Amino acid sequence: MRLFAGKSTVRKLTPPAHVTRITASALNNRGDVVGYGVDAVSGKGIGVVWPAGSRPQRLRASGSAYPVDINDAGVVIGNTTNSQLEAGLIWKLWDAKGVLVTGQDGANVSLREIRGSWFIGLQTAANGSFSGGLWNTRSGQVVSFPGKILDAVNSSGDVAYATDDGKAEVARPDGTTVAIDAEGYNTVTYLFDRGQAYDAAGDRDNGFSRPILWSNCSH
Repeated sequence: MRLFAGKSTVRKLTPPAHVTRITASALNNRGDVVGYGVDAVSGKGIGVVWPAGSRPQRLRASGSAYPVDINDAGVVIGNTTNSQLEAGLIWKLWDAKGVLVTGQDGANVSLREIRGSWFIGLQTAANGSFSGGLWNTRSGQVVSFPGKILDAVNSSGDVAYATDDGKAEVARPDGTTVAIDAEGYNTVTYLFDRGQAYDAAGDRDNGFSRPILWSNCSH
């Protein structure tokens, strides 16, 4: 697999020994890459990290592991399947086994994105009900958003999701919310960190879909 950076730099991602069919999932600002492959012997999914300027290494897990994102400090999140159940995993150290991320009341967890010390995912209860989950890597804080699927998070812990009436909304850890009150059906796919020129990026469907940048949404 080849990773392009800049106008002409190409970095070839080679798998660790006995790992095949690799897929890159995410790249952080210092150049670390995470992804996954298949163990050629066991057939299990294997998490892989390609450190910037160093050799690739496996990410240890009890079952199959599928990393999905990495923050600028190198913390990796992903998912695993054990006994047909999906669970979230976090690797704070690359040479340590991934730690299970628990949902509220024993819900299954599927993780999606990490920014700074905040990461998001989906919690699914045994009765089929679901809620968005926001976790903090440092404090262990967990915030649930019943009936919501979280679309994006920034390093302040602000999250974006669609409301029941199809509007895009941003919620902060202190409970305050900001509606993106714009024409059409809006979906936020990226939240910029606070204080930048833009607040969010995403898509607007007003008869046809188009990419959109939003600003001045935080007041």
